[in-house]
Amino acid sequence: MKKSLTALTLALLLAHAPVFAQDAAPAIAPPAPATAAANTPSAVPPKPDEATMKAAAEFVEVTQSTTIIDKLLPVVARNFSALLLRDNPGKMGQINQVMQSAFVPAFNSHIDGYKRHMAFVYATNLSREQLQQLIVFYKSPIGQAYLKVMPTIMEQTMSFAKTWMTENVGYSIGKLVPELQKANLNIPKELQGKPKP
Repeated sequence: MKKSLTALTLALLLAHAPVFAQDAAPAIAPPAPATAAANTPSAVPPKPDEATMKAAAEFVEVTQSTTIIDKLLPVVARNFSALLLRDNPGKMGQINQVMQSAFVPAFNSHIDGYKRHMAFVYATNLSREQLQQLIVFYKSPIGQAYLKVMPTIMEQTMSFAKTWMTENVGYSIGKLVPELQKANLNIPKELQGKPKP
């Protein structure tokens, strides 16, 4: 169950990681009021125009939004190397060579796609004017100072959040399982175990 919780924790952290890059941003002009149609569940956000996408792409670069990927790649590579070493004992040198020649380049080849998607997300949720205001901030001395320490803040925050979430999810499951049993509900195998009370 610990592996399941760790995977869940990592997924949640990745989903929210881009937010870390904006925590110190100044207040920006609010977006235009949403129309009634935009509030309907079936509403599809309009495709950002070229100028907004260009501003969003600059924002991604200025805020170093791929920092999380740079931090995760060594971790992922080490995990895969450990897995390969388990099935290929005594061949760490060959494993490292293959990882560097195949896995790492393949992984990095998709970074531009990640940046484009991030730019699209920002351009869909922020106006060009808002993005430009944020860019001005992050190019300022205080913005640059924040970006300089952001990787350390992110690493420390994620390390704590991962441990905290795993422990608290385990604790919460310990409280949930007896109630599921009382309610005569099936318990998923991923939740079956002996979490700490």
